[in-house]
Amino acid sequence: MSKLRIASYSLVALLLVGIVLYFVVWIKLASALSHQIDSAWESAEISGARIVGQKPLVKGFPFTPVVSFSGSITEMNGTQWSFQKIEFKGFPLPGFSQHLEAPQGLEISGPMFPRPIQLDEAYLTIKLPLNLPTTYTETSMRAWQQANGEMLVERLSFKAKELSVNGQGVLNLDDKLQPSGQIMTRVVGMDALLADLTEQGILKGQSAIMAQSFLQLINEKDPQTGEVYFETPVRIQNRGIFLGPMRVGNLPEIVWEGMIPDPLSIRRTPPESQSPSAQ
Repeated sequence: MSKLRIASYSLVALLLVGIVLYFVVWIKLASALSHQIDSAWESAEISGARIVGQKPLVKGFPFTPVVSFSGSITEMNGTQWSFQKIEFKGFPLPGFSQHLEAPQGLEISGPMFPRPIQLDEAYLTIKLPLNLPTTYTETSMRAWQQANGEMLVERLSFKAKELSVNGQGVLNLDDKLQPSGQIMTRVVGMDALLADLTEQGILKGQSAIMAQSFLQLINEKDPQTGEVYFETPVRIQNRGIFLGPMRVGNLPEIVWEGMIPDPLSIRRTPPESQSPSAQ
């Protein structure tokens, strides 16, 4: 047998071994991701959220894992997130980017909103740090938080009619192991949103005048494109989402493995009325 043929056989053998290893790793990652979905689903139900829609499955083999969900999630305070389709894409490994995408948009409604918020599209990309624990237990995440662990928000982007928001920033965990951080954003089209709110009577009189005046003070013009914009931080703290000083949303509690949920966030309902999810 010639050396060339031996080399060819060796190369084929190495390729086969590599393919088998890749398949094994993919399946293990998909299994770990499925476990995280189960934990998140259970945590949402424990915290009092009502989920309408099928529990998502991990798909995409042999390419990038994909998890899709269509339906709605209603928090204990009445805030409802409705999705035609939202997708998670990415290998859940340190150093890899994770993509959360709602290209068909989403709706946010509830008692704290004077009218439902309609987003035409929304995207979030987070890069997992190399020192992120491989198991998401209370102990491991506490150690990561105390070591000042951070993860990079590579992209936050959403659009609602003429309004668009784009930004980057950093996320970490607070002392209760809940998300915290700040994302600097560039906001375009706020003048059109204020005009729409005024036309619909949501902003009236002096409030509308003050809002317009304040916007004129903070607006800037891009010297290259002529685009009018302003920059403001999106802060995440105390399980709230803040755009500047205004609280615009809430986050459900993350219950890491081995963690006791916050008793104040648990909705106790009679056994006969407990139906937190619809399959």
